[in-house]
Amino acid sequence: MLKLFKNPVIATITFLTILLFVSGCGRTSSMSTTELLDKATIYGSNGQWKYALKYAAAAADREPGNVSALILKAIACEYCGKDELALESARQAVKVSPDNFMAQYTLGRLYAQSNNKVQDAIAPLLRALAIKHNDQNAMILLARCSDRLNLDKTIEYYNSLATDQRITAGPEIWNQMGIYYATRNNLKAAAASFVRAYNASPDNNIVVLNFAIFLDRYMHNTSRAAKYYQKYLELTAKNPQLDKKRANIEQRIKVIASK
Repeated sequence: MLKLFKNPVIATITFLTILLFVSGCGRTSSMSTTELLDKATIYGSNGQWKYALKYAAAAADREPGNVSALILKAIACEYCGKDELALESARQAVKVSPDNFMAQYTLGRLYAQSNNKVQDAIAPLLRALAIKHNDQNAMILLARCSDRLNLDKTIEYYNSLATDQRITAGPEIWNQMGIYYATRNNLKAAAASFVRAYNASPDNNIVVLNFAIFLDRYMHNTSRAAKYYQKYLELTAKNPQLDKKRANIEQRIKVIASK
């Protein structure tokens, strides 16, 4: 099955953006809200999310109307595996500050990560884009959610992204569009998209694997697919986390060779 290209940068960008606007908050009493948020930010930057949550929650408890505290608490909850608490905090941030881009984006992103709440991601992501036009992370996420929900506007979002030079230099949007077209049996457009994804990043193992799968299952060009399957194995040779997937690919190569 075709895999969506995962973009781990999105969550990191969210956190770093918060770090920027948290640092500008005013100070209050001893161990001020700013100090609490600074501590939460430092712990989060170091991957110590349990402690980040402790200080972010303290800041949010002290100032329930502080949108920075609420968003940082939501992200810390997310990394601590407290998904419902993360959503609750993000919803509160949106309630407190509905015109805050990061509040809307964070809520949409958290909904998008939940298999049974993807449909709830659309509204906050649209609001986020209304606040900050052409934000590429929000638009990418909106396109993905729309695609998963099979909405008519999906291709409009992808086409909009395809005109953004910040994005088109990389493989992500072309990989996504390749998947979109392939699953709708528009093989010519899918092929063009996968070729662009591969040309943009020929050593990206996800792009290489998706291209191989497309050639194999959709174009029935097994000999060419085998070459890309083999390249995928070479690219992932030192990644033990992919051993199971690699074993499946090796088996597929053997089947192709036997024909």
